[in-house]
Amino acid sequence: MALLEEISPDLLSRRIAAGAAEPEAAQGLCLRSLDQARSLTHGLKGSVLALAGQSSLAHSLRQDGMTGRDYLARVRAARGDDLLCFVPGG
Repeated sequence: MALLEEISPDLLSRRIAAGAAEPEAAQGLCLRSLDQARSLTHGLKGSVLALAGQSSLAHSLRQDGMTGRDYLARVRAARGDDLLCFVPGG
């Protein structure tokens, strides 16, 4: 997760703008690139978190002596179980 601590939309947009020759151009470039930088950092964060979850699942399966196929079979078999979901009222 250290990567996520080092990358921020603001930092990325400022680095992009640093290449501009004039301060006014740098400010405009920084503002224009900020939305793209936000999209990029949110995508990276989601990818890193998904990989961490997959790694954790794989580690747990190995500890339990279960294969991926066994896990999927259990998930498919459990789909018939009832699930209670609380949704906050508005």
